Amino acid sequence: MKKYIKTLILLSILIIVFYLIFSIKKDNKFIEFNNIENFKPNNLIDKNIQDNYFLYYPSDMRVSQSFTLIKQIDNKGNLINSYKIFDNNINRFNIHPKIEDKENLYLSFYPPNLNNTFYKFDLSNNTFNKINLDYINSNVGIENIKHQGNDILFSTMSEYTKEEEKYNTENFSFKTSISNFTTKQFYDFPYGYTINLQSNLLNFNNNIVCSVIDENNKNALAFLNESGNFKIFTFPEIENEYLYLISCDNDTLYLITSNNKLIKLNKDLKYKITEFNKNYPNYLYDSSLLLDENNILVSLVNSDKKSSKNNKTILGILTIKPNIKFTPINTFETNKGSIYKFQYMNKYNNIFIIEDKQNDKGNVIILDYNNNFNIKNKIPILYPHLLDLIVEIKN
Repeated sequence: MKKYIKTLILLSILIIVFYLIFSIKKDNKFIEFNNIENFKPNNLIDKNIQDNYFLYYPSDMRVSQSFTLIKQIDNKGNLINSYKIFDNNINRFNIHPKIEDKENLYLSFYPPNLNNTFYKFDLSNNTFNKINLDYINSNVGIENIKHQGNDILFSTMSEYTKEEEKYNTENFSFKTSISNFTTKQFYDFPYGYTINLQSNLLNFNNNIVCSVIDENNKNALAFLNESGNFKIFTFPEIENEYLYLISCDNDTLYLITSNNKLIKLNKDLKYKITEFNKNYPNYLYDSSLLLDENNILVSLVNSDKKSSKNNKTILGILTIKPNIKFTPINTFETNKGSIYKFQYMNKYNNIFIIEDKQNDKGNVIILDYNNNFNIKNKIPILYPHLLDLIVEIKN
């Protein structure tokens, strides 16, 4: 019995030693981890600093970076620690918050992963969680998981059900699919339609709805019902404008066009189009962040055809109900030529924005939703164009 106990103790020590060797290593500049799920920043905060920030720069072979770099900084931008994460599943990604699940961010990778998994970032524990798609038996590649609603929806790079028919040699196109992870269902698209990856996937009136572009570069909405029936709905007067689905309720679907129009579409497919920024006719829709069921943070850009460094951005709040109203945010002046990338709003109602000055410099801008969108902090950073996630941890 004593020999058995000694053996167990020895095995436990060996396990701890191997973990320290292979999971966490330290050199002169970096602390190294294997596997992004092993990185737990809540255990790494400097308790002498009120606010710790972790900046995630994922692996990107375009800049010869084979690991995910994470910088831990204070609220002035001073470096506390640097970490290298080695994980072949992690590369550049977009984050997708949704108002029905404020504890998680959903990640879309580019290029997409082909291993039939997706990741959520848990904003409570500040950890990455890998989710396996156990109802898939062929590699389809999750291309986009930007969605709103109670169900988890994503689109794929290729068709799911008939692998031999994925590729059309006549028009050199692939079929794609949409899946409802919550109900474990797949719906295949016909050839000739490209899903708009900047638009949300939504559940509306017992249909999955997405924004698509057809072979003639015309924009439309695609409706897929529970039986997999596919239907296209167009807006003839604006078919050349990109369509960005934002949200829906029981009665109405809300979407924005690339030319600053808000569309309300009801269950009977009757719609109303409203121009929401007549005071800024030269500024066109760029991106948005849904803050709650009534309000959207919107970026409008006045593009200079000669150089993007002359572009000017307006940030504002688009209220979609009960009345449509666009209100510019005047608490700070955007910089000419800078790009503004929305992150998410956390549980403290702080909104995180990456400001990219296009010269390898920028700022993390934190707006206070509860205080008229005043700037709560502005933290200088380097290489904002390579930064994909900001995490704030308070002591």
